[in-house]
Amino acid sequence: MLDVHTNSVVRMRDMRSPCDEGTLVSDGYMITLPSECICWIELKGWRVLASAGAINPHIAPPWKERLTVSDTAEPEPLNVTDADWPTYRRDGARSAGSTATIGNASRVLWQWKASGAAPYSSAYGFALGPKLKPDFLSTAPVAADGWVWFGSPDGMVRCVKADSGKEVWSFATHAMLFTSPTLWQGRLLIGSGDGRVYCLNARTGKCLWQLLIAPSDRRVFWFGHLINTWPVLTGVGVQDGIAYAIAGWQSENGLHSYAINPKNGEVIWANDAAGQSTSCGGGIAMAHGKVWTPNSCFDPKSGAGYTFLMQYGREVGVFDKWILNGGQRISHTEDIVFTPAGGGGLYPSLFDPKDGGTVSGTGALLADWGISLPAWDADHILMPPRAAVIAGGALNTGLTLVPAAKFSAWLSEYPAAHAAFAKAPNDAKPQLIDWPELKEWVTDKILAVSFALARDQAVVAYTDGKVHKLSGYLRADGKKAWTVELPEQPAMNRLAVDRAGRVVVSLCDGSVVCVGQ
Repeated sequence: MLDVHTNSVVRMRDMRSPCDEGTLVSDGYMITLPSECICWIELKGWRVLASAGAINPHIAPPWKERLTVSDTAEPEPLNVTDADWPTYRRDGARSAGSTATIGNASRVLWQWKASGAAPYSSAYGFALGPKLKPDFLSTAPVAADGWVWFGSPDGMVRCVKADSGKEVWSFATHAMLFTSPTLWQGRLLIGSGDGRVYCLNARTGKCLWQLLIAPSDRRVFWFGHLINTWPVLTGVGVQDGIAYAIAGWQSENGLHSYAINPKNGEVIWANDAAGQSTSCGGGIAMAHGKVWTPNSCFDPKSGAGYTFLMQYGREVGVFDKWILNGGQRISHTEDIVFTPAGGGGLYPSLFDPKDGGTVSGTGALLADWGISLPAWDADHILMPPRAAVIAGGALNTGLTLVPAAKFSAWLSEYPAAHAAFAKAPNDAKPQLIDWPELKEWVTDKILAVSFALARDQAVVAYTDGKVHKLSGYLRADGKKAWTVELPEQPAMNRLAVDRAGRVVVSLCDGSVVCVGQ
């Protein structure tokens, strides 16, 4: 696009049609066609832009005008231990590693279902065209002190008892929920598709405060969902007593980064012009003095942000000094039987905390991982199948357990080793070690959908043809300890382990199931 007033080219990074097809301009709208290219496009589908009119996407009213405080009473704290799972993938680094012990989780303890939920296996068929499957999924659950919380398909936040699944309370937000709530000091923090951050009493569900971090309450349709133009896709992350969230997904349409006091909703800083320097296609992670998104980061003290080349997928995590990005895009369906790689990839970049936050790209070092982030703790990292293998026809190679220290050393040494390999003549190539050679064991051949590391086992939700299962693999030798058949297909990356070793999994029909002893 050319700005005729300044004679400058405008490149909208987040919107482009397929190569050689172009963009349609008609009746005041700019329309881009669906593109399956992997080039920096986080949202798949038809996209339509209209004149912004009086809207300035990079300016917001004073935050005090958008904050509503309902209750100033201090909530009763919960007893949260290291064995609990109080946020998405358990911690701010998104490790999905727990200190809980699973044991013999041999049966389904309970299943929560939304009223009127349709089985994922049933389809609303049309005379012509593809079948339409429901995409109203529960978020990944979080768990602590005998309670489980999740966002349900009807836009509600729900709390159930971990031992029985009995619903304790529910709270209605005003739009679709994209990611898990976060538990902090008796409070439950939720980022909603309505552009708001909510703070609830975790025990009672009573709203303590809500803050509209989107610049206005404007609504658009998003793949059949009515949401704010600037939805909170990141959820809410909490570090050192400060809550962080971002409203918006496309840089040109505006991104709004906020640091909030979780006790009262007051804004510590706001960067309403964040979209001019960053993009956001999914969650956030916190480590090394930064708050990371899938393709950008910002300073938690000032809100200053910058962009670097990490893309493809809505997941971001921090393993040692490496930033990992991958998984599905925000707009992909959960039907991993037909799209196992989910269009994702893992593009780790070496982060040097001594240089003020500079990220040194290492190219496509791990570009062929795509189905999920790994799961890790101090001792091991559990690696997903390679996307290249999946795309090549072999649906999986199983999950691979690798010693964490060896894997970290391999990541640090690989760039130099690969450079030496590339420069050497063909008849004198040095041996190039690949990470699977460092393994302790590999599971049997399963199409893993969601998994975590516990103290004694790796727990994996997977699909085996039309049968869906949850299994535990002993960390000592990789042998399968138990298997439970799931009533529906598990959803991608939506699993938690509570302190009692119960495994809670969100399924593709919107339900949540708990497996334990």
